[in-house]
Formats: sequence, structure tokens, C-alpha cells
Amino acid sequence: MPNVGTTNKSGLLKYIESNSKNGIYTSFIGVGVDFNTEVIESLSNVRGANYYSISSNEQFKKILSEDFEYMVTPLVFDLNLNFESTKYDIEKVYGTDSEDLSSGNIMKVNTLFPSSTNENSESKGGVILLKLKKKDNSTDNKINLRVSYTDRDGNKHSNSQDIEFDKNEEFYENTGIRKAIALTRYVNTLKSWILYERTNKDERFYICEDVGVIDCDYVKEDVRKILGENERTSVKLTVSEEYKENFKNIKSYLENEKNELKDEDLKKEIDLLEELIKY
Repeated sequence: MPNVGTTNKSGLLKYIESNSKNGIYTSFIGVGVDFNTEVIESLSNVRGANYYSISSNEQFKKILSEDFEYMVTPLVFDLNLNFESTKYDIEKVYGTDSEDLSSGNIMKVNTLFPSSTNENSESKGGVILLKLKKKDNSTDNKINLRVSYTDRDGNKHSNSQDIEFDKNEEFYENTGIRKAIALTRYVNTLKSWILYERTNKDERFYICEDVGVIDCDYVKEDVRKILGENERTSVKLTVSEEYKENFKNIKSYLENEKNELKDEDLKKEIDLLEELIKY
């Protein structure tokens, strides 16, 4: 059990790295525990490692019965997704933690696992959202995306595709992208609010723009200093008047997106914002 005995990152890493070299892979399951994202990031970077967080009896039964094979069966290793363009820079990546945007690497996954499907043979997937910044006034709208990976037999594969933006007005290629943008705005607002309240209203962490995907001015080191690196203490909930106004704006926006997308799942985010507004 990773929460008994040795609980630091380096100690756990030694165990799972040693086993991984011998073809023995490790899956972590947190039962009623919110994993610290940086600790889990370190552990899951080990080849073959995986993790789940369980908060209910139903989830526990599903993962250990229906989804067990997916949890312990690596699909591919060393997956890399790269962006190339002479006319665009990557301003921000959402949906994955990319360390070096200047190199064009959008995503690096040491181990990719398959996902289960529902009764309609549908599988929920993640979305990687890129915020691009155009260089100068170029009329060239082409970018290139390249994916490469190693299969379980050690064979290397790659695929490359050119993409061209041919529209000037705002549009969404599909509903998945539109929902990803909505959720990114929602998450950015909540992250900024947490840092704003925990720093006694540091203006760096205040954002109030009504359109676009906006980030406040912080880096990982800010989060470590303000919230702690491995263990983060609980504090009394506070919602400043400034952020109550922000929450009203983002709530109205999400209500519109819920109706446009016909997606009732967004009601959970809307209900949470309503609770914070009334707090």
C-alpha cells in the first residue's frame, strides 16, 4: 500500500521502477483519497504504471470487475504528439502537462491504456486543447501534427497529418471541442479563484474576461508555495465578491453552452457555481 510505510515520491519510484524493468507494472488505486497531481504524475511516468481514484462502492466494483483488464493492460509505450508550424506558436496546452512547448511536443505519455465502452460501444476519451498564437500577419494557416509510439512488441510506429485553418469567423469543428473550451474556461476560473483566496487577493490571480480561454499569471512553483507540494491543508471556504461576479458570468456562459450542446452533464458545474455564488 503506497500510503503505509514509505510514502515519499522517491521511495515509491524506486519500487515501481525496479519492477517495471522486469516487466512487472504497477497500478495505484486511491480509495476515498484525492491524489496529489504532482505525486501521481511522477509515479505514472514510470513505464507501465497506472492510477485510479475511487470515491464510491459502485466505482470500486466497476473498476475491479468490468474494467480490470483495461487497468492492467498497457496498449502502447512512449507516445509522443508533436506540433510543427512556421506561422504559429503554442501559447498554452490544456488536457495534458507538456513541459517544453518550445520544442513542439504537445503530449508525452509513457504508457497508454485502453478504455472501456458503454452499452452503445462508445468510449469516453480526453481532449487536448491547443491555444495558438499567430506569428506576424502571415496568411499561411497550415500546421502539422505528428504522433509516434512503440507497441508492446517493441515496434515503432508514426503518423503525420497537415491541417489548414480555412475559416476566419468563430466556429467549432464538433461538439467535443466546444465542450472542451467551455470546461477549460470553467476550470481556469476555479483555479484562479483558489489561488486568489489563498493569497489574500493577490491581483495576479484575478481574471474577469468574458470571452476566450484566459489564464491568470502563475507557474507550478507558485502552486507549490501557496498550496504545498505533497500535502495540502484544508482551509475555511471563502468566496470574495469579485469572484462571485466572475462565477455569475461563467455560470451564464455554461448555461448557454449546455443548451447549445444539449449536454445535461454540464449541470453539475452550473450547480457548483450556484452554490459558490450563494455562499
